[in-house]
Amino acid sequence: MFKAYLEGYRLIKIIGNEQINSISIMDYDITIECVNKSEENNEYHYYFKSTKDLLPYIDYYLLINNFKVHLNLGKIARSKEFDEINYYPNSLGVEYHKDYSIFRLWTPVAKEVILVLNDNEYQMSYLNNHWEIKVNGNLYLSKYYYKVRINEEFIDTLDPYGISSDFKYNYVIDLDSTLKLSDYSLENNKIIYEAHLKDLSYPAKSYYKESIKKIHYLKNLGITYLQIMPINLFYGIDMENKDALYNWGYNPIEYIAITPWYAEGDTAVDVINEFKEMIDNYHQANIGIVLDVVFNHVYKHNMFSYGKIVPGYVFRCDDLGFMTNGSLCGNDLKTESMMIRKLIVDTVKFYASFYKVDGFRFDLMGLVDIETLKEVEVALKQINPNIILYGEGWNIPTGLPSSLLGNIENK
Repeated sequence: MFKAYLEGYRLIKIIGNEQINSISIMDYDITIECVNKSEENNEYHYYFKSTKDLLPYIDYYLLINNFKVHLNLGKIARSKEFDEINYYPNSLGVEYHKDYSIFRLWTPVAKEVILVLNDNEYQMSYLNNHWEIKVNGNLYLSKYYYKVRINEEFIDTLDPYGISSDFKYNYVIDLDSTLKLSDYSLENNKIIYEAHLKDLSYPAKSYYKESIKKIHYLKNLGITYLQIMPINLFYGIDMENKDALYNWGYNPIEYIAITPWYAEGDTAVDVINEFKEMIDNYHQANIGIVLDVVFNHVYKHNMFSYGKIVPGYVFRCDDLGFMTNGSLCGNDLKTESMMIRKLIVDTVKFYASFYKVDGFRFDLMGLVDIETLKEVEVALKQINPNIILYGEGWNIPTGLPSSLLGNIENK
């Protein structure tokens, strides 16, 4: 038996319990030659170099000693070359129009991607490092997720750029149909008060709405900004019985979609509008909203959508290939990867423009690379020159040199 892995654009690793006597790539005019061979624990390890680039979104089969072996995804997604080649600068997620919607998902390593829309399946096309499909009709509030094949089996995943989610599905949103936020201006002095929306508003059906009733109390404290603990989609809650579990929100599973746990409404738009209504009322009271954001880790690496659809790309690893754990949560987000950096920048831009939030507090900012933080600042200042940015500057080992991270030593 043999297993084969794509380690680089021209590098294949093969592990087997017998020596290779013959090998070829089926159906392609590509020659490969052995460049290294070793024996470890009664297994043979081979490295082969190809004469042409092997593209990770294409299915390749090797014929090894007359056995047909699929070329699985290996370490290629960890390479700098992969990162640079596969950067996609344009919009991702769903582009909604009343007569059609375009769905875009970035995964240069998937062999097939199927959009499951209202329980119907649509085969997507690979275009310039991402997968895309245009579906006709008014898809407002349609539910969807993706089926993605990395090797030979499909996995289900949410959309990393989904605007709304109930954990099982994402929903197509017409952003223009949501609540319009009022114009406002804030005082320059910064007196920040941190709160958990459930603690601030308990008991209530909607913690977003109930927190509006606390404005007078907070105003009397003299605060000018309310910093709220994470409101993006996170795990560790019970949507059926909201009082069954308690969670601060530091278990991110989606970044752009906000949690329905704090809302009362039944639809995806209800959740968005309740949050926007809360923000609007605080703004009219001259209180800004700061979001606590968690871009240093995710809840579980094997549940995070990007982690599932681009294996090896999303999390930092040490020299032996094991994931680093500076966050003490089992994984560290590889913020220096160009598409993870893009996700972070796109997320905060969306919150600053669509929800008009006034600042961000970065949880364990010392695990986020400086270049990403600089791009965040530049992008947000263009939206709101008065936006406030701060975070925890702990110097935490994470597989990158300390000098490249957003810790207090690099202020």
